[in-house]
Amino acid sequence: MPNLPPATLAGLAEDPHRGVRLKLAQRLDLDPKLQLLLASDADAQVRAALSNCPNLDPLVLAELAHQQDLSQRAARAAMRHSRPEPAQRPDASHEPHFQEHIQELERMAWSGDARVRLAAIEHPAASTALFKLLVQDPEPLVRKAVAMHCPDEAHLTRLAKDPVVEIRRWVALRSQNHKCLSRLAKDADVSVRRLVAANRHSPQALLSQLARDRDPGVRAAVAAQPHCDQACLQSLARDPIVSVKAALLGNPALSTELRQSVLSHGLNPDLLDLLARDPATPLETLLALLPLARDEALLSRLVLHPQASQPLIDAVFARSLSPSLQLSLASHPACPLPALEQLAARANSDSVRLQLLLHPGLPTTQHSRLLNQGLGQKARLTLALHPQTAQPVLLRLAREAPNEPLRLALLRHPNTDTDVLEAVFTLPWSAATRKQLAADDSLSPRARQLLSQSLPSRRPRRPNRIKSPFGGKMDPLSQSGHV
Repeated sequence: MPNLPPATLAGLAEDPHRGVRLKLAQRLDLDPKLQLLLASDADAQVRAALSNCPNLDPLVLAELAHQQDLSQRAARAAMRHSRPEPAQRPDASHEPHFQEHIQELERMAWSGDARVRLAAIEHPAASTALFKLLVQDPEPLVRKAVAMHCPDEAHLTRLAKDPVVEIRRWVALRSQNHKCLSRLAKDADVSVRRLVAANRHSPQALLSQLARDRDPGVRAAVAAQPHCDQACLQSLARDPIVSVKAALLGNPALSTELRQSVLSHGLNPDLLDLLARDPATPLETLLALLPLARDEALLSRLVLHPQASQPLIDAVFARSLSPSLQLSLASHPACPLPALEQLAARANSDSVRLQLLLHPGLPTTQHSRLLNQGLGQKARLTLALHPQTAQPVLLRLAREAPNEPLRLALLRHPNTDTDVLEAVFTLPWSAATRKQLAADDSLSPRARQLLSQSLPSRRPRRPNRIKSPFGGKMDPLSQSGHV
């Protein structure tokens, strides 16, 4: 979608066609209000597309966590949002008249216009005194801004009792105070408890309490906590909910023994798929999943996983991979280099070799290896016509071009250089094609020069046969008396 005004985007968020909302959810420039609207979409695919967005507002993550199918992913994403410390706010102390700015902002705090008070809170020079003045503001948006920006734990603790759930969510996300977090861990709203469970400052006793929460999303957030002790994680290993086990197996702090214990009880296909899709799943878990992988889709996800390493890829390729899986991996733009090299070593079809030769991640040193394996005429012509074919491949094709359609495609390729031109024009051309090229205004001066120097293709002429006076035809040599 092109750049659209906010009103148009808001209308698209309520479009009856799922495809429109799905496309909208993939945009990276959505306002948090629109993200919140899409987070409550009735369609799970729209919510899933939104959850993959890298710049989601934490409150949107909390809203997504309401859905069981997204709870583990949302909790994991919330874990990656660290509390904005005061030092992370833009430093305005070096600005001229800094004290005057502070005084002016504090005067703005008494404005009857909530927009003015909100602007004062969001200013980099906002002081502790200003936060104190506005922590009990009657306008929820102003109190929410205090919860988002205030560095003072006393004010955050006060806001932990706020009747507006969005404000309590921000406190649950940012607070470092154990007493404040303990209060929020008992909040009636499940999204608040999930954010407390995901807060890296939540103490172990609180995590152990939340590990017994009735909501699986809260338990999944605890299971994903890298600061959670092994005893608490072990209690979650017996949880029957798929999202909780997935979060547990995705925890980088999980001990090897506990991981093996969880895996030994077997994993259902949904859990296997969830772990293979989650970019945060650690390598140890991925390696443990490999013996359980039965279908090609799961093997493909393991190879393409961001955490995949040489041992995992080697273990996958130790299996006999089907031609369709090899082709799927060879054509994937994110296929890692070790996998590309494995594919190049065992490519047994033109379609796989073709995709590898066009892959931007394959080193040029592998090109000769693939071309030496042989390539059919159709694949060669496809390479000659493809705009991304590298120059060394074009040069190799030019030296072996057996027909004029292939040579013509090489002549017109955007990556063709002098070496390719010289190789092409060492080959014979028919008179008709030479005439066509001579009339081609797009031909470069160097190509014209080489064309004029090239030899036309000639068919071997047979001697003329003359008519015999005795009927039939007679060879000229026999007519002249030679036997």
